[in-house]
Amino acid sequence: MSGVVAAAEVDEARKLAAEAGRVVVKAGTNSLTDDESNLDDGKLDKLVDDVADLVERDKEVILVSSGAIGAGKGRIGFAPDDTVEDSQALSTIGQSHLMRRYTESFERYGLTVAQILVTEHDLEDTDRFTNFKNTIDTLLEWGVVPIVN
Repeated sequence: MSGVVAAAEVDEARKLAAEAGRVVVKAGTNSLTDDESNLDDGKLDKLVDDVADLVERDKEVILVSSGAIGAGKGRIGFAPDDTVEDSQALSTIGQSHLMRRYTESFERYGLTVAQILVTEHDLEDTDRFTNFKNTIDTLLEWGVVPIVN
């Protein structure tokens, strides 16, 4: 059957993940916001609890987070037109709020976070990608949780 993963494959994937030294956690907008696009403190804190648990188990964790546009909608209280300009403006409103909440939540565990904004060009250009990778590696060496957006 196409699309069905065998139980043995799932078990093997879980085993490999448990043994990994570095873990990338992806948080989508819906996993961070409520139905009105407000940041959901309970959801965010639960995500941070899970990441902190991984760090406690000596895993290097990179958090890839969406949610800035959704959080921006919640901050202004309405949904503007669906244009690139509106999305960028919403992102600028929501990103600072999102990072403030991440900072507050991770501080419960004595963990520091760093925001890394990445564009497609950063990943395509060899020098820019190397700088991005080196920054991630340095932050992880310092015990800081990188939050990539």
